[in-house]
Amino acid sequence: MKKLEQVLKDYLDKRAAQDPQFAAKYANEKKSIRECAQYIIGEAASQAEGGVAGMTDEEMFGLAVHYYDEEKVEIKGIRGDVRISRQAVVAKESAKIELTAEEKEQAHKLAMERAIEEQRKKMTERKAKAKKDETPQPEQMSLF
Repeated sequence: MKKLEQVLKDYLDKRAAQDPQFAAKYANEKKSIRECAQYIIGEAASQAEGGVAGMTDEEMFGLAVHYYDEEKVEIKGIRGDVRISRQAVVAKESAKIELTAEEKEQAHKLAMERAIEEQRKKMTERKAKAKKDETPQPEQMSLF
């Protein structure tokens, strides 16, 4: 998360230098870059489907500005099996990274494979449960 925090700090410092109104909100001692990063990750996690979430630079920086603009924001926890990969958090604008079409295709393929595998696992579990429920019980003999 340190890399994410640095990217956010660089962006917000630049924005504060250009926008005096934002600079006043950015100077709020009740707010921190660490908490801002947690807010963004919580927002991404709450939108995750199948443990996978993505966000554009504009969305990420928009959430960072929102965090500082609002007096109180809810920082959502990360639920269930949602995992945040520090390596997956990339801010192209700040880090000057541009994904090639091949890299985008590979990332999409990997995300689809994970989603398909997760659905297969759920279906297998449902079939096993249904089969267990269908197992015939031995008939009891009647005494009458």
